[in-house]
Amino acid sequence: MSGEELINKILGGERDFSGINLEVGFKFSRHDGYNNLKDYLRNNATEEKPPYNFASSKLVMMTAKELYLPFASFENADFKAAEIYDSDFTKANFNNAYFWAATIQDSNFSEANLEGAYLKQTTLSGINFTGANMKGVDLIEADLQFVQFNSANLQNAKMNGVGDGAIISNNFEGANLEGATYTKEELESFDKTNDMNNSSIKYLRWSNYSS
Repeated sequence: MSGEELINKILGGERDFSGINLEVGFKFSRHDGYNNLKDYLRNNATEEKPPYNFASSKLVMMTAKELYLPFASFENADFKAAEIYDSDFTKANFNNAYFWAATIQDSNFSEANLEGAYLKQTTLSGINFTGANMKGVDLIEADLQFVQFNSANLQNAKMNGVGDGAIISNNFEGANLEGATYTKEELESFDKTNDMNNSSIKYLRWSNYSS
């Protein structure tokens, strides 16, 4: 599906885009109707209305800024190498979504479901994952900068290779990290810079992972 067709369908009132194959590399902000789309989503992507459905869709290398899609479904969606900025996905469903090598900045994923999501080698900066379900998420070698993991469920998350600097610069207060894996050096850094009483880091496992 072309990006223009997708925008026109959304503006026309459609909400089910499950299984679409969006043209690779579509840049939403360069389309003439993008400002209308942003305004439309602000007024229509509400909890009272049926959620937008992009489950199992291919959104490869798309670029978007200021998307407002809280409550939407992106289960099993493919965001490989996508670029997303200043967007709101509060309480959205990204179960088993694929984000390999994506760049996401200054966006809200609070209380979203990212269980089993693949975020390996992503760049995540200024992201709010407060209260998100991130059980089993793959964050291996992700570049994490100023990310809020407050009260997030990171049970069994794979966080090897994120670097000890990432541990220091991100907030894990109240997060559940039971069974999550780090390298030994990262775990030692975590122990020195975070409050043991405010997160379950005592359950963290370290591995012999090497890049």
